[in-house]
Amino acid sequence: MTPRSRLAVTTGVATTTLLALTACGSIAADSPTDASLEGFCTASAAIDRTAGDFAAGLAETGTPAGVSEQVRDGFEIYVDALDDKGDEAYDEARNTLAVPRDDVADGDAFISYMTDTCEQYFADRAVAGGDASAP
Repeated sequence: MTPRSRLAVTTGVATTTLLALTACGSIAADSPTDASLEGFCTASAAIDRTAGDFAAGLAETGTPAGVSEQVRDGFEIYVDALDDKGDEAYDEARNTLAVPRDDVADGDAFISYMTDTCEQYFADRAVAGGDASAP
């Protein structure tokens, strides 16, 4: 599967399934805010894991500097929702994510940012002849 395909699979369903979350703490709140674009996109494309492991990878990496407050809030919502799914396969977990209705716009902003940014990152690497494969 190509990085673009992985990213599309990763984010396509998640956008429509962010509906109602009951979080018991946040693994994402203290995540770095200065991640490299490479680190962020690599973590975002690492979908062959459990939801908890995927969330932990994103939380450890954090978001790149300069993302909007809405994108950062959406990042925290998305990571925490996945973390709540624990050992469930990421592919299954993302289909049943739920967030409070008031947070859906933030979740959607993050999904859009991740999709657009990382698709462009992997496309640029492919054109430059770099390794564009996702983990």
